[in-house]
Parts: sequence; structure tokens; C-alpha cells
Amino acid sequence: NVQGGNAKLFAWYPGQAGGTALAEIIFGEKNPSGHLPLTFYEDISDLPPFEDYHMENRTYRYFTGRPLYPFGYGLSYTEWSVADAVLSEDGISVNVQNNGHMDGDAVVQVYVRIDSPDAPVHPRLCGFARVSVPAGEKRNTLIHLDRLTDTVVNERGERVKADCLHFYI
Repeated sequence: NVQGGNAKLFAWYPGQAGGTALAEIIFGEKNPSGHLPLTFYEDISDLPPFEDYHMENRTYRYFTGRPLYPFGYGLSYTEWSVADAVLSEDGISVNVQNNGHMDGDAVVQVYVRIDSPDAPVHPRLCGFARVSVPAGEKRNTLIHLDRLTDTVVNERGERVKADCLHFYI
């Protein structure tokens, strides 16, 4: 069973089996592995008014403040480590180690930051993969990358190749 204190569990539109799934997570029978598909801001005052459609200080890629919970945030009842990343034409392969005492699924996310004045202030998600790993074991997984990973849209609205990429896993 899981020991713990405070927790937040979001389950939007969980479907017909949602109640059972939530109960299994709450009682420690299943290991949560979801990640946020949006950013939770500390306060509505952190966001600019919607007087125009500029992206400055909006969405996880352009927000310059400190979010309450950032895009991609997630928790687990176990501890994960990722090592030995290898970039190839197919994507990035990594070894995912479950260092905890509970079986679980890891959702490995790959972000890329592009060195360009046209790029957002934060890295963007360019691929992810879910991998099931029993407690104490390791699995290799391949994360396929978005075909636009090495591009950025310039001020003229043109998609151009980036000069320098930085990957984060």
C-alpha cells in the first residue's frame, strides 16, 4: 500500500470505468502515470488580458512566470530514472529504470529547445512514449519524434530549419 500525505488527482471525463480506476489509484492498487496536458497558473493575474492573440506570456511555451503545475507535470508512486539516450533517425531510445517498490508505467517525454530568436522561451514537447516497467527492472524504449522537431516558425510565418537543438528527457 501507498503511504502519503496530501495529493491532487485530476480526472476529467474519466468514462464508464473512471470510478474504479480512481479508486485503484487512491488505494494504491495502481500506479498513476498521467501528465498534465496544460499549465495550471498560480493566479489568473499571472496571465495578460485577452485583448489580442499574441502568445507572449501565454501557454507553457511562452509563460515567463512560475506556474503552480507546469505542462507535462505528473507524479508516480515509484521512482524513475532515464539514462543512455541515443538519437537516431527513428527517434530517441532510452533506458527507463523503475527504482521503486511498485510496478508502473512511465510516460517518458522528450522536449526540445531551439536556439533562435523566433523560438518560444521554453522547450516544446516533441515526443513521448509509455513503457511498463516492473519494480526494480529496466526497459529500453524508443520515443518517436515529431517530424517538425528541428524547425521553428519565423516572424514571417515561414517554417525554417533550426541551427541548434537541445533535447531534454
